Amino acid sequence: MIYLNITVVIFVFLIIFYLLGKVISSILNRKFSLEEGIIIGFSLFILLINLNFFYFNTNIFFILSILLPLIFLEKNFSFSETIQFFKIFRNTSILITFSLIIIFIYGYQFIVFRGNFYDYFSYLSTASIISNNSFQSIKNIISQNNSDFFLDYSKFIFARPSSQILISIIHSYSPLNIFYSGYTFKLLCLILSQISAYSLFFYILKNKKKSLILSFGFIFSSFYFYIYEIDALSNLLAIPILLIVLKNTLSFIKNLKDNYLMDCFIYSFLFSILFVIYPEIASVFSIPIALFIITEIYREKLYKQKKILFFPLLFLPIFFVLIPLYSSTIDYLINNQIKGGLNSHVDYWGYFGAYILGKSNPIYDQNIVDQVKYLWGEKKGFIELLTFIHNKNYELNNKLYLMNVLPSLFGFFHLTTNISYGNVNYIFIFVLSILNFTLILKIFKNIKNIFLLKKPIFIFLKILLIFYFFFSFYLLFNYQIWSLIKLFSFFGVIMFILISLNIKKNKLSINYVILTLLVIFPFYKYSEFNNGIGKLDSFPSIMKPQLKNNVNWEINYKNLANCTKFENVLEDKMKFIYVSIILYEFNVKNNNDNVCKITFKNKNFKITKTNG
Repeated sequence: MIYLNITVVIFVFLIIFYLLGKVISSILNRKFSLEEGIIIGFSLFILLINLNFFYFNTNIFFILSILLPLIFLEKNFSFSETIQFFKIFRNTSILITFSLIIIFIYGYQFIVFRGNFYDYFSYLSTASIISNNSFQSIKNIISQNNSDFFLDYSKFIFARPSSQILISIIHSYSPLNIFYSGYTFKLLCLILSQISAYSLFFYILKNKKKSLILSFGFIFSSFYFYIYEIDALSNLLAIPILLIVLKNTLSFIKNLKDNYLMDCFIYSFLFSILFVIYPEIASVFSIPIALFIITEIYREKLYKQKKILFFPLLFLPIFFVLIPLYSSTIDYLINNQIKGGLNSHVDYWGYFGAYILGKSNPIYDQNIVDQVKYLWGEKKGFIELLTFIHNKNYELNNKLYLMNVLPSLFGFFHLTTNISYGNVNYIFIFVLSILNFTLILKIFKNIKNIFLLKKPIFIFLKILLIFYFFFSFYLLFNYQIWSLIKLFSFFGVIMFILISLNIKKNKLSINYVILTLLVIFPFYKYSEFNNGIGKLDSFPSIMKPQLKNNVNWEINYKNLANCTKFENVLEDKMKFIYVSIILYEFNVKNNNDNVCKITFKNKNFKITKTNG
């Protein structure tokens, strides 16, 4: 039944996004491609759920029931066009099937959380609170300075809350529990990203079949799966919008020249929603996007035309969207993310970035991690840290680890060496030798052609690459390694284009050998159960393996139904939060006037009656 529920939820949301896209099409009297219409509708939905949460506190489907009939305002509306929507669902059935097979084979233990359980439980905790409380009620909870671990997460309603709000809607209007709702959310992001990627690649290649292949190639590559595995939910939700924004950046000047001003307004609206979902990624890309638009204005000599005086008005949607959501967007960016991203001294990079050294690099050993943290905390020089890591690799007989760096960065982590492989490593070393040479040659050729060619797409890629290079150098020079890793993940689709396409003067073509090798990654990663971890290696799919090796995360919900009050006596923070999320779902309180007690013993959560 769980498989049917997830499928129905996905289907319903895709229909809603499609119909909302038709609403905008009707109001503006503009036709969009099927894929772009869905993403535009999704963007409108994100705006609606944010405004509804912060201001209206009504049933979101009541708002939709008012908006959706507006599709009949479209002059040439035809139900036959709606049938085309089902082609999207046919294509995305591959992703749905893949995700449901994972649940069928590996079950709840596998999907309850993946990489960064701290962030994931934070997202689900906030989503659960939103499901049961209005914005005003949550503000009251915050003002009470509640010391409860779980209720502390109510403060995150101002931290780019779109993901949490959407999960809460999935949870509130479906029979799925909060953890399956989180998994369904990730699947929905996966599907929307594929749809958006198809739209971007079709604009570039003008070939439906090749664009479809590339869109699935991107989704199954580690450029996307890295974000998927570490449970970076806001980043996941932002990718569909980012890809469409990048695509529409290329057509922005043409629309301006041809006086398609409504298309320019839609572009600004999409960018504003990107900012609402994930302010950091919008801020990062705003710089190269602005540079490209300014460059094209000068190339096309639009600055000589009178209409350029009205150019700033095209960005009014950004103002009108962001001002009502100031606290969770602009204020959050300035007071949290910019300070943390450019001036932090956090050591997350060891977990999130050590995979580039290969499957069995020593950074994954807890003792060595502690030593690295100590050196980092003592603010030792970066060269000293690299020397320490280099020496530890040699001590563990991982002497050729440098051959893993470039392949790991560009999506071929599954082909790197592993100490446990023994003599089989020689085969991998041979493959890596060819792969390193191929990647260096390909990247060099593609970058050279990008800098030589004059079409808008190559100018845009050139600006993106230059910006990435200088910003990376700045972060590295200022010792901001974690921010450097995030920046690389933001530019994942650019790196994917750089290696999956053959960029030549008169032709763009797919490198099918590289693309085939890229899409093997998730199948390698999910080829083992391993207590819900998958392949255990240095890829950040699990932060603390013991939390899956030593814990069975499934709780018998039937036993919960027999209790009215609980005493949660778990001392471990993550177990406490996990149980608190479940209890909150049942609308019961954690107190001492209890009927049941929840404890942990022999890898399992125990529910025992104490009175009543």
